[in-house]
Amino acid sequence: MGAMQTKLGPHFESFIDRQTASGRYKDTAEVLEAALRLLEREEMKLEWLRGEIAKGEASGDPQPFDIDEFLAEMHRESDEVD
Repeated sequence: MGAMQTKLGPHFESFIDRQTASGRYKDTAEVLEAALRLLEREEMKLEWLRGEIAKGEASGDPQPFDIDEFLAEMHRESDEVD
């Protein structure tokens, strides 16, 4: 794939300059690749989450949930283990 050119605003240009000056990244391309990896990871998480939400919505009507009953059951199970 060939070289790509883009224009960034001063905020991101300054950020990239600081990252390369710190020695953490050797050049602008490395900074942008790291940023895009993070963006890609976040997009994958969102895609997974949307899928899980869709599964939940398709699973039917919600069932009643009593937090006090749930906690009491957890305490009972914990006491059985001890």
